[in-house]
Amino acid sequence: MIMKFYLNALFKEIENSITLEEIFPFADLTDFEAKGKNGEVVIKGGVKHFKAEKIVKIAYGNYTMTGVEINGLSIIPQDNYDLPIFACNLSHTPKGINMDVDFYGVKDPVVNYDYLEKYFNPLKETYDEFLSMNNVERLESDFFWSRTMRSPYWIKGLCPADKSEEFINLSFKRLKLWLEMYKKAEPIDDDDEITLIKRRKEMIRKITAEGDPGKARYFDKILEDKNIIQRITDAMI
Repeated sequence: MIMKFYLNALFKEIENSITLEEIFPFADLTDFEAKGKNGEVVIKGGVKHFKAEKIVKIAYGNYTMTGVEINGLSIIPQDNYDLPIFACNLSHTPKGINMDVDFYGVKDPVVNYDYLEKYFNPLKETYDEFLSMNNVERLESDFFWSRTMRSPYWIKGLCPADKSEEFINLSFKRLKLWLEMYKKAEPIDDDDEITLIKRRKEMIRKITAEGDPGKARYFDKILEDKNIIQRITDAMI
């Protein structure tokens, strides 16, 4: 299977905007194969990691899994910044391009209404574009717990691959928004506030890692290494 690396334009934009330093928290996943119990290759690809000023981790993953190309990009800011987490996941499936892209808030937007106005409301324009796309089927996540972490303008949809350019471009527009916010972000010096941000990120990682047992159980049945799916998930968040 020839990979298309759908999110490469996003990663190049990050490279052109931020000075990156490669890190290796999951060195064995930078280029990997996971085999099935009969010796066949089930998953093949890699996850690369970087850090930068204001950013503790950028994860950029591309791999194929049972004939499906999966691309992921996430940006985790340092705990002393209230920047939201940027996350985009895109899969090329037999049904088309399945993509979700959003900002994960690190503050409660009800208690901190200014956070909603500063970081979430700018997403409305791309969300309205998404709603107006006739070729895109809007999807709801099966994992209802994930809604507790999303913005009000979460984009998740399915589009025919040959008509997906405009849809995929929404992820690029949202990344550009995030990078503008990144440039303006100032550090927080309130220890209590930093503690709450850190705690929320820990819970996002925990809930995401534990929230998809069905997928893990399915691949447990066919993979030689039962931990590989969990490790890929951990590497991306």
